[in-house]
Amino acid sequence: SFWIFFFIGCWALIGPQEASGPLGGELTVQCWYGRGYENYIKYWCRGTTWTSCLIVVTTGSEAIVKHDRVSIKDIHTFCTFIVTMKNLTEKDSGTYWCGIDKLGLDLMFSVKVNVLPAVPASPPPAPMRETTVHAASTESSFRWTAPEVAESNSTVHSSDPPAG
Repeated sequence: SFWIFFFIGCWALIGPQEASGPLGGELTVQCWYGRGYENYIKYWCRGTTWTSCLIVVTTGSEAIVKHDRVSIKDIHTFCTFIVTMKNLTEKDSGTYWCGIDKLGLDLMFSVKVNVLPAVPASPPPAPMRETTVHAASTESSFRWTAPEVAESNSTVHSSDPPAG
């Protein structure tokens, strides 16, 4: 704990160099600032350089501020602000900046945002079908339930149905 606060105390503003989230999903970026900046305006902006940065969302208090799919929350006690981007699109990839508005040059830290391909959902379980099998050597019959198997390149192993 001591080392974390010591490290943070050496920087006016730090954050992750990169943040990633899945297409259609969300990502969260946490930026840390030094003591004394609690009451300054914090912002999240987009642009390849800090001079071309367009502000996406800003906050001047600890209240959550939302703009479109982006929200920002400043937590003074921990000297951090958290940005959340939801419903990510491919166009959201790019360079963003954590920023603190102050007299003279703002404090800024760049974050490369990557939107990753959506993770395919797991296929639903195969539907069960009921099959009646008649044993040739006896008069009795039994029911055996087997899953439908979709055509694939994999090998399917099955055991013989139980004798009845």
